Amino acid sequence: MIILENQKPIGRGSHREVYVHPDKPDRCLKVMIEDWKKSGRRQRATWLSRTFRSKRTFHENLSEFHFSKTQHRRVGDLAGNYFALSYDMVETDQGEALEVQLIQDYDGQISLSMKAYLLKFGLTEELKEAIEYFWDGVMKYGIFLQGRPDNVSIRQLKNKKCQLIAIDGFGLPQVVPFAKWLKSSRLKFLSKRRTKQDKAIRRILEAKKAGIDQGSKGMRLD
Repeated sequence: MIILENQKPIGRGSHREVYVHPDKPDRCLKVMIEDWKKSGRRQRATWLSRTFRSKRTFHENLSEFHFSKTQHRRVGDLAGNYFALSYDMVETDQGEALEVQLIQDYDGQISLSMKAYLLKFGLTEELKEAIEYFWDGVMKYGIFLQGRPDNVSIRQLKNKKCQLIAIDGFGLPQVVPFAKWLKSSRLKFLSKRRTKQDKAIRRILEAKKAGIDQGSKGMRLD
């Protein structure tokens, strides 16, 4: 069993806390902090969906693990250019956890979220280039990622360039997954997600300029 009792989480979302793996510094552990049966995604689902869909549909760790494995098999090692890879479900003293790749910069520092990067550096030319690379690949390979600024890490590379890596916001919410079956539907669906990311970036930059507090969501806990 992995002991996390004396560690502080490096991140906290609505449903999970994230810890650096105590024995593997290049990996992190995502621990559920809510009962999946009481999760918002399950409460919002129809009775039919709650009755007949699997636990994985409503359990964030299980759904992320499944997404990572299936996309890695389908896309190959290139998948790691777009999202953090999941390795295994493991036992900790805080409950079952998902072991995931920890996104780090070239110097070993934990990468900032896109939100934190924008607040610190703004929309740099390097980030613009990385955004284009990310969405080109996501659309080419049909990887269903949300791309929200609080769900994406910005890995800073040695050559001053950077790379977007999704760390949350995985999967396709369509009950009838037309976007999986039809290329035109997939491109339209992912284009909408890119548009949402563009709008979120503008909101962050406008709020930054106005001196409005951005809150702690998507920010590293130091």
